[in-house]
Amino acid sequence: MIEGTTFETVYLSILDIAAVWVILVLIWAAIRRYIVRPERLQISAEAAIILIVVFQPYGAPFLHRGFGFAGSGNIPDWPPVGAAFARFPIRHRYPQKHADRGFPRSLVASTIW
Repeated sequence: MIEGTTFETVYLSILDIAAVWVILVLIWAAIRRYIVRPERLQISAEAAIILIVVFQPYGAPFLHRGFGFAGSGNIPDWPPVGAAFARFPIRHRYPQKHADRGFPRSLVASTIW
């Protein structure tokens, strides 16, 4: 219903920009925890799992939107990160057997889960 509207473009662009900020903060947290860590901070598997679990809902939508745009053949300029992911496979061309856009559509389905 809102597909292809200005509202969708603005909404997805806000989501992209917010997700980039969250991912940057998570990268900073990982660097702070594992590379430049205070002496009293101990490395734990639980912390790594938490960082991965928090990262996944923000990283996967970029792939989902990008593969969705690539599968539809209509790659907009905005949202910026999703569109960049959509352009990546087109620049580097799929193998000839996947050139029918069925390959990106199957990737869209796989990134939902």
